[in-house]
Order: sequence, then C-alpha cells, then structure tokens
Amino acid sequence: MQITDQLFDKIARLAKLEFSEEERKVIIQDMTAILAMMEKLNEVDVSQTDPLVYITEEVNPLRKDQATAGLSRDEVFRNAPLHDGVFFKVPKVINKEE
Repeated sequence: MQITDQLFDKIARLAKLEFSEEERKVIIQDMTAILAMMEKLNEVDVSQTDPLVYITEEVNPLRKDQATAGLSRDEVFRNAPLHDGVFFKVPKVINKEE
C-alpha cells in the first residue's frame, strides 16, 4: 500500500493535524516504511500456529462476587460540594443557544 498525498491529507484532516511540507515528506516516508513492515509480517506462515490467548501460563486469582453494604445517602452527600439531599448539583455546561 502506498501513502498518496490524498490519503495523507485525509488522515491529517481526520487527526486534526497540520504539517509543514518538510514534515509531510518525512511522515509519508515513515508511514510507507511502517506499512511495508506490516506487509512483511503478512508473509509469515502461521497456519500451523495456535492462536495466543494468554501470554503466560500464570492464572489470575479471582475472587467471588459478593454483595457488600454500600454507602448511605448521607455518607455519599457528605463529600459532595453541592447537593439538595437527593441529587448532586453541578454547573450547567450546555447552552441551548449555541
């Protein structure tokens, strides 16, 4: 796969990045080299290889899910800067005019 100017422009626009002409040339070369390495990996025969599920043979110790008592409403609101006893109060962040 070749990185064309159109493809580079699309990627840069999607990533909301701007580049000088010098940076652009270097990045296109780097992206082309990365894609060449990926294409090289596609040449490896993995038909006799089992998929890797876990990197190591170690097993994570899991705990049983057990219900525990939660915090009471008073305990929760004790650390809240603003509340009305039922809901947290937060500053308005959305204006309908915009």
